[in-house]
Amino acid sequence: MISIYRKYNLVIILILFTVVFVGVSSYRAYSIRVKAATCAAEQADADCDGNIDITDFEIFRKEYLGELTTISADFDRDGAITIADFELWRRAYFDAAVPSVTSVATPIATATGVPASPTQQATQIPTQKPTNTVAPTASPIPTVVGDATLQQIIDHNYSFAVAQLSKTITVVKSTAYPDITNSTGAWNTSGSSSWTSGFFPGTLWLLYEKTQDPKWKTAAQSWQAGIESQKNNTSTHDVGFMLMSSFGQGARLTNDPAYKQVLLTGAKSLSTRYSSVVGCIRSWDSSASEYKVIIDNMMNLELLFWAAKNGGDPAFYTIALSHALKTSENHVRPDGSTYHLVTYDPASGGVKSKTTVQGYSNTSAWSRGQAWAIYGFAIAYRETRDSRMLDTARKVADYYVSHLPADNVPYWDFQAPNIPNEPRDSSSAAIAASGLLELHSLETDAAKKQQYYNAAVAIIRSLSGAGYSVEGTKYSSLLLHGTQNKNKGNYDTGIVYGDYYFLQALRKL
Repeated sequence: MISIYRKYNLVIILILFTVVFVGVSSYRAYSIRVKAATCAAEQADADCDGNIDITDFEIFRKEYLGELTTISADFDRDGAITIADFELWRRAYFDAAVPSVTSVATPIATATGVPASPTQQATQIPTQKPTNTVAPTASPIPTVVGDATLQQIIDHNYSFAVAQLSKTITVVKSTAYPDITNSTGAWNTSGSSSWTSGFFPGTLWLLYEKTQDPKWKTAAQSWQAGIESQKNNTSTHDVGFMLMSSFGQGARLTNDPAYKQVLLTGAKSLSTRYSSVVGCIRSWDSSASEYKVIIDNMMNLELLFWAAKNGGDPAFYTIALSHALKTSENHVRPDGSTYHLVTYDPASGGVKSKTTVQGYSNTSAWSRGQAWAIYGFAIAYRETRDSRMLDTARKVADYYVSHLPADNVPYWDFQAPNIPNEPRDSSSAAIAASGLLELHSLETDAAKKQQYYNAAVAIIRSLSGAGYSVEGTKYSSLLLHGTQNKNKGNYDTGIVYGDYYFLQALRKL
């Protein structure tokens, strides 16, 4: 009888234990919901620390779902458990809106000093150290590790750009245009007539496109307003740079007819610099006996191509194609490298000299000029479908890619005499990456299409890494180690157009 009694007691105890265990488990799951609701249900801040990060996911999935393996918690099946999986999971369990990329993160690292000049070894994206320096309007940024997926790299860079530019628009007046960074890490600025003036509002437009946050649209409009007067500027070929990077982006994103009219007027101004004798648009004004054309001018043709398709003079198309053909003929060497400057005789149209100003020598290849060529000829092919433009774009791209160092970010000149102890040019890399992606989208040969894509991705990975990203430094730009003009001593800085084309490349990816 005693033995039977003990058995019954044991059964009762087991039943009670099971009830209590289930009750506690249910309560714990319930408490997670309550806790999340208390801290902010729509954010699911499980540990109530004010941040949404992978730690919250660990808490939720262990407490609410139990110990899950990497595979079962990998909801988007990309091979890693990340914030993206957390977003998918909590949408399913909490009916919460998926947050923007800027709302799931750990803080940005900041520090003083300039990182050592990068070596030829490939760089990786660093794990960021949290600080308390995030701008009030920006949420913290997710940590990204060296083996990050491409999508993680893209999202991380955009998140950092949001935080970085949030600070910039609070300290720089809308009548001043960031150009290059100075020794303190702050932006030096220029006026609206600078050839670089359009890149900062263009960068703001790209952030608006990504985030759809109206603050970036408002900021872009504020900075581009001062550039509108340049639509009447006939003294420079760079009206294309100024207007297409600002009003061009604005017109693409808003379809505002006022923006389009600015572009049409600007194209008319640019066309006045064309000579039918030379067959090119004049770049630099000099003596009456010299007609100077630089490789950079290929980038200004986009304004003419755009205008010809959007109500402007059809002659704009003819002018742009003529300039591209002449540049292909006289700027591009047989090996695919390019001259920076070709000087023509304005009376006969003949070539007087082929030289460089910003490169190492007249026979070397200035890396940013080579990047302008890649992008410019890709645009020319996109707009004309003229096979000669595709052939030239391939030629200059192949030279660039085949001459890159191991980390895929070029030196300021491919033939600089003291490589590897020469400055890099991250702006060249960013321009080339965006140009290569443009070419990739147009390429008809499958092997080359893949080659250009792979090269662009390799460049972006390096630019996103510790050697070139400003994360963890005092700098206001996005990229380090840009070379504006080595021959004038302007190098190893942040450069606004490097940042612009870097974000543009991310958009294309």
